[in-house]
Amino acid sequence: MKKIFLIPILIITFLSVSSCEDDSKNPLPEQVVGQYMKLDVDRYHRQMLYTDINNTYFGGILSNPGGTVVKFDLMVRRSVNDNETSDYVPLMTINSFPYDLKITPAMVAQALGLQVTDLKDGDFFRFYGYSYDANGNVATYSNLSSLNRSTQAMEQGYRFNTNLTSTPVGTGDNDEPYNNRFLN
Repeated sequence: MKKIFLIPILIITFLSVSSCEDDSKNPLPEQVVGQYMKLDVDRYHRQMLYTDINNTYFGGILSNPGGTVVKFDLMVRRSVNDNETSDYVPLMTINSFPYDLKITPAMVAQALGLQVTDLKDGDFFRFYGYSYDANGNVATYSNLSSLNRSTQAMEQGYRFNTNLTSTPVGTGDNDEPYNNRFLN
């Protein structure tokens, strides 16, 4: 009788031990589903140079890892001395991914109804994106999980920022990666 009770326990123990695998030897493939936009910012184009305002840009590769986005609308707003001086206004619409995103001061000024000469050293630009799938469903930063919003490595492409500066920082090969999150 004792053997009858021992056999199920031995089977359960064997199955428990044999089902444990070392994930580092057999990692699961990365799976991306749904509407998600990723922005891999070029470390040399994190900021726009005020001293070269006609040739500078903020940029990187904007991609749709899940393959479900058919349209991406990007909005911009300007801050001067930590004061919002504009509402979000349309900057561009993108319909093909991956996309080599290059945002120039002239593009920002035009969207805001300004001349490039109206832009100042220290201006701060916030960007907000909306992605659309083939059925017209919209996704924004608000739709992202808290992990996607808070993890720098996720490189979300819905909410990011840059500035116009004569003293750029963080453009060397050994610098920290661009952080595309901002608090407001």
